[in-house]
Amino acid sequence: MARPRFDRDDLFDCIRNNPRAGRGLVRVNERKLGSDLGWSRATVAAGIRDLESSGVITRVKVQGRSGLLLSVRPQNDIEVAGVA
Repeated sequence: MARPRFDRDDLFDCIRNNPRAGRGLVRVNERKLGSDLGWSRATVAAGIRDLESSGVITRVKVQGRSGLLLSVRPQNDIEVAGVA
């Protein structure tokens, strides 16, 4: 069963609101995102894979306990593509 669209949008908003780690880069921790959204870490990981497969974000680097370094597409590109 697929996750409802609003869940994906909530995850993307939460990722986008994390502190920047460079130009277009965001550092996220799956456990922290899970606690912020009230989801399990596994659900957050699946949501990140879903956003990555749709091209909204790109996984740049896994940083162990620090989390993931993600590249987020600019908002205007996402709206043109109709993803968010």
